[in-house]
Amino acid sequence: MEVEANIAITSSSRCLVQICEHMSHRFCVEFDASKGIVDLKEGASVEFHAGAEGLRIVIRAPEQSIGAIKQLISRELDRLVCP
Repeated sequence: MEVEANIAITSSSRCLVQICEHMSHRFCVEFDASKGIVDLKEGASVEFHAGAEGLRIVIRAPEQSIGAIKQLISRELDRLVCP
């Protein structure tokens, strides 16, 4: 299953780098200033895309995992205080 969210923030690239760096302590992460991919294992992943309109987040995971992954990403964003 795939779920997408768009967050309107002014510094999407900085936020993407921060969240990817933070998540790299627990997961396999590849990123640059415009795109990040987090491998959550068991067939789940999260992609972050920084753009002029903000940060686009795409979650790909089994349906039963989507809720927990949304909560994980929400906690990470709150912790980093992305403006």
